[in-house]
Amino acid sequence: MFVALSERARRELRRWHDPLTETIDAQSVANHMINSQELADRDLDAIRSRRDEPARAASQLLRAVENRPRKLYPGFARALEETGHHHVLELIHTGDIQGMSYMRHSEHVA
Repeated sequence: MFVALSERARRELRRWHDPLTETIDAQSVANHMINSQELADRDLDAIRSRRDEPARAASQLLRAVENRPRKLYPGFARALEETGHHHVLELIHTGDIQGMSYMRHSEHVA
């Protein structure tokens, strides 16, 4: 069972927001969340309306979770796991994925 988002994990979610928009299949994750009645219809409508813009749909989903973490994070985490987005959970909780921390990533990008 997933618990509330820790403050550290919340910072990591915000820090990685932009790269995650290219990674998360928002349609699939949102569908899992709506099936569990954890995502509001308005959020789902906003995500679905961006079906042709996957990065914007993912950004919309991430913003919803960032703005309402206590309510949405447990279902978001469960949906990530169920849809094979294990790397996203790892990143949110550790700030690291496949041995590359955020700081090292930003150094390579800059």
